[in-house]
Amino acid sequence: MADYPQASIHHICFDIYDAQATLHGRRFSATGSGSVEDPVTGTASGVMGVYYRKFMKPSVSETMITVEQGHEIGRSGQVRIHVSGQGLNHNDWKVEMDGKAVFVGVKKVGEEEADVETLHLGF
Repeated sequence: MADYPQASIHHICFDIYDAQATLHGRRFSATGSGSVEDPVTGTASGVMGVYYRKFMKPSVSETMITVEQGHEIGRSGQVRIHVSGQGLNHNDWKVEMDGKAVFVGVKKVGEEEADVETLHLGF
């Protein structure tokens, strides 16, 4: 990653901790991001849902998976991903996620402070 400081790597596997999960992921952050590993990543989990649908379940028009992450750094969590849409063209699919986020702290973004609040996203 030293050669690509803006790149992040997201590893996935079927070796899970929780029997309710479908996939396990780990996201190692870009070296310039200020963190080493993201405990639970909604964006990457959405991509994992598309990957699962496209390569594991290509014959279905709707997929619901649970992605787990963060166990290795003591901050485990899960994101549910729902992928729907006809055909094999993933550009025509709809991706939704459901999960919970908790207040961790305030991160300085440039010169602004971004206050993080507890969220619940659902569909």
